[in-house]
Amino acid sequence: MMKNVYVNRSLVYVKKILPGRKITARYLLTLMIFWYMIVDIKVLLYQPWKDKNRVRTFVNKLPSEEGIPKHRRESNAERLRTVENTCKYLGYNETGNDTDIRAHMDPNKTVLYCRINRCGSSSSLEVMRQLFGDCDVNCLLKNGVSVKNNVENASEVMEKAFSFVFVREPYGRYLSTYSNTFYLPKKDWLSRGTQLIQQVRENPSELSLKYGHDLTFAEFIKYIVDRYEKGQFLDEFFRPIRHKSCNPCTYKFDYIGKVETFESDWDIILNEWRSNEIISDYPSDIVKKFRLVTFNGPLNHLFVTIGLLKTSGIPVHSLFVRTWTYFQMIGVISKHVPIPYLKEEIGKINLADFKKTLLNAIELTEAERRDISTQKIEAMRQIYLTVPMDYMEKLSKMVREDCLLYGYDERPAFLFDRSNNRYNESGRDFDYFKALQV
Repeated sequence: MMKNVYVNRSLVYVKKILPGRKITARYLLTLMIFWYMIVDIKVLLYQPWKDKNRVRTFVNKLPSEEGIPKHRRESNAERLRTVENTCKYLGYNETGNDTDIRAHMDPNKTVLYCRINRCGSSSSLEVMRQLFGDCDVNCLLKNGVSVKNNVENASEVMEKAFSFVFVREPYGRYLSTYSNTFYLPKKDWLSRGTQLIQQVRENPSELSLKYGHDLTFAEFIKYIVDRYEKGQFLDEFFRPIRHKSCNPCTYKFDYIGKVETFESDWDIILNEWRSNEIISDYPSDIVKKFRLVTFNGPLNHLFVTIGLLKTSGIPVHSLFVRTWTYFQMIGVISKHVPIPYLKEEIGKINLADFKKTLLNAIELTEAERRDISTQKIEAMRQIYLTVPMDYMEKLSKMVREDCLLYGYDERPAFLFDRSNNRYNESGRDFDYFKALQV
């Protein structure tokens, strides 16, 4: 019955477009078969995904056959729309003076990555190195020179290459910068740490001026906010995300990834590369395995710093505690798993031993199935409470554009609402930055 309805409707439609011809059901069926044969031949002859000169339709449609959920495929389109609308709202356009794009490109110029520090850049560059014939950071930078200092050329290249950038929640990014550069033992203390202490601290000690080991988070925020308000230079680790080097209002990226969804965003990006024959295939765990790379870095920095501070009088035990609590604040080791070394034992510990101990602590954390997802939030809340409210207000103005562009809260309640007991009670049982006072 339903079939006859559809046939009758089709007959009426065909009679309208072919007046004067006797139309039968058999004639209609023949016409439909002939039409589908033409469509199939066109599809076989024209395969747009194999046309290297064709501008990709990535933003509009992602390959669905790879099993990527619809909401994940649509999230990038929403991010791009937010950026476009915010650029208009802020009064920015493509004719700006931003000409210093931090472009990293593969040897075939099929992929362009714009690097923003402390936004998953190390892992992103390592993924690219693995996939593009061991083309290291210098190689990727060299290939990107052709688009540097030339907005028109960059835009032209980005029309043909797959371009992407990764961003991060601004307040979390500044905590990451501080914890990785000034809390975690690092040789940067002797250069950056001493410089910042000299500029922001009244009456610093000789030890602080010589080693830069005890820069506080409040001093760090004061330094970057004061320089920002004065229009002074801020290096790539300190300046806002919407800097001229990766300005989304000037450069139109195909994909905007976020550190908060790093692995799932990379799944989509890699799937797109494979679908467009930029790469042939890739290991399924290529992104996950680089956690080990980020794990090794802090350990190497620790033992280098121990050597540099050998005659400083700064307790070696505190350097180990800083490294241990660093892994707790980033949510790798449970806060309920203490460092298992006494002060008198520390001198006997080498890098291999400490690495084994850390790996055991990570396994113990996973075995206990403790909820460590809240530790990042607790550490963030704890350290931002040390920043005076007047500087919190100044910082919110500094990161406002980043928050608007990328869909982040410019005044997170858990950082700004200091009278809320629910936030105040969270994480009170553990001091993530205790080693700073040692």
